[in-house]
Amino acid sequence: MTKQRDRIGDAGYSSRVAVRGDEVIRYSYVSVYRPRPGYRFTVENSIYISQTARRSGCEKLLLADLIKVCKAQGYRQMIAIVGDFENAMSIDFHLKMGFEHAGTIKTIGYKLDRWLDSVLMQLPLGDGSQTPPSDET
Repeated sequence: MTKQRDRIGDAGYSSRVAVRGDEVIRYSYVSVYRPRPGYRFTVENSIYISQTARRSGCEKLLLADLIKVCKAQGYRQMIAIVGDFENAMSIDFHLKMGFEHAGTIKTIGYKLDRWLDSVLMQLPLGDGSQTPPSDET
């Protein structure tokens, strides 16, 4: 987890972590959505919530802060890729945070002896696609 955080930070992206004692109970970060230059104004978010810390509200604070930071950095879109429709809690969380369902990639992953879909969700940041971005990002 520390190596992942360091890679994200070294690439110029942000992360947030919540701990209880010695246990990481939540973390959220943004990273590159796609490496090609045309996607440089888009980030992908990831969020993890431990089973012992669900629905306390801290996850909203972590992601809301990352959204604020990404807007300030000039990013225009945030993408969430949720592993399968069975992860209704994550889909519902992202909807409550303002994300919209953007599409589904069918049977793209395989885990626990079954095929999984990827649910794509999208949140416009700042002006979104309404104005051209600054090339400083």
